[in-house]
Amino acid sequence: MNGVKDMVGATNSHFMPAPDGNSYYKPGGDSSTPNLWDDRLTYQYVTANDMVKFAIYALNCPGIAKVVSTPNISFKLENGSSYTFNNTNGLIKPSSDYYYQYCIGVKTGTTTPAGQCLIFAAEVDGRVVIGAAMKSSNRHADALTILKAA
Repeated sequence: MNGVKDMVGATNSHFMPAPDGNSYYKPGGDSSTPNLWDDRLTYQYVTANDMVKFAIYALNCPGIAKVVSTPNISFKLENGSSYTFNNTNGLIKPSSDYYYQYCIGVKTGTTTPAGQCLIFAAEVDGRVVIGAAMKSSNRHADALTILKAA
């Protein structure tokens, strides 16, 4: 992530790699196993401004833009197993109380230090608005407030 942050100009953020070098590492184990993932979160930080820079970059990648704007997707593997992935961004789900018809993505996230976060984007009359709700108690409501004021 630090390489990507440098590429997009996210100068006020820092990411710690997971113990095995995989940025998606979330350890399991019993209570005797130290949770190195949580310890590393202590040394990570990101600003709302930098998250918007990541979102701009992601939305300019067609494959990523499609994924972050898709409410859910189901597929079946060759072995017959079926899976459905549900996007947790209520702004793009027509069944959500927070649905916003102009929303084009982007990403939710929650950690103990950061609380509820939502990086969001909407396009109205050819104008794209991208914002961030961070350390929120209701990220979807906060995002709607920002979008309706934009």
